[in-house]
Amino acid sequence: MKRTTVYLEEGVDLELSRLAKRRGRSKAELIREALAKLVKEQLAEEQNAATGEALPSWLGAGDDGDYARRERQADLHPSPRSVGMGRSSLPNGAERDEEILLELLEKEHEEIIADYEARQKR
Repeated sequence: MKRTTVYLEEGVDLELSRLAKRRGRSKAELIREALAKLVKEQLAEEQNAATGEALPSWLGAGDDGDYARRERQADLHPSPRSVGMGRSSLPNGAERDEEILLELLEKEHEEIIADYEARQKR
């Protein structure tokens, strides 16, 4: 790892400290994790722009950007400790969300076209 210095606004530093304490992790771990995620997302966006593939229009829908508020809410309503235990090796829907949505849209489109054609024949 390479050592670096980052200047944070006081409010961000305070929330980062609180988050680190709640999660039992260091601030440095959380910063590394956030930066790794940002870099991965930026590279994906650049790749999509280079290949001409547009990101789904619903991406980010409902995200108000208030991460600190969502973290506080998560602390007030934590998930039961049993959540995530007994994970299976089967893929979940989140890993195939775009594929599943596309299948549903194609099926709905076919039904609409079939209904339209049936009405035209009457």
